Amino acid sequence: MAYSHKQIAERYGVSRGAVQGWEKRGLNRGWSWEKIEEWRAVHSAGRVVIPPQKPATPEAAPTQKQEKPTAEVVISQAAGFQETRTAKLRKEIERLDLIIKREKGELVLAAEMRELGTRVVSVWCSELDALVGDLPGQLAGLTEAEIQPKLKSRIELLKANAREGFAGL
Repeated sequence: MAYSHKQIAERYGVSRGAVQGWEKRGLNRGWSWEKIEEWRAVHSAGRVVIPPQKPATPEAAPTQKQEKPTAEVVISQAAGFQETRTAKLRKEIERLDLIIKREKGELVLAAEMRELGTRVVSVWCSELDALVGDLPGQLAGLTEAEIQPKLKSRIELLKANAREGFAGL
């Protein structure tokens, strides 16, 4: 009596296709288990050998078959996949949106903003320092009516410089 591909495959823990390959290389399914063992030992030299499995006995077989997943389980798993995929697409859209805004000039790097802000503030401070240094000499001995236009022109210059600095933002 010849053993089936399935019987040999289960005994040695391989696929049915592997057993068919063995047949092409000289295995005879009509041999006894001992003869098949000898053939396998010779032809598997230098290969990874999986130890033979004992044939399953009816007592060792599980009493219950594994249940196939229900339609609800499959749908819920697919829904989880879809949610993950949707979240990934949202993140990609956000990333592309940021890239587009940056290319349009709607977004500026924080480092650039810090540098520009520092420059604007330093110009503002230097103008204030110049105001404090220049005005006392220019205003000495003047009346209130004469001081006001001088202050106004100097403050307008300060505002113009500040506007110019902030326009770069």
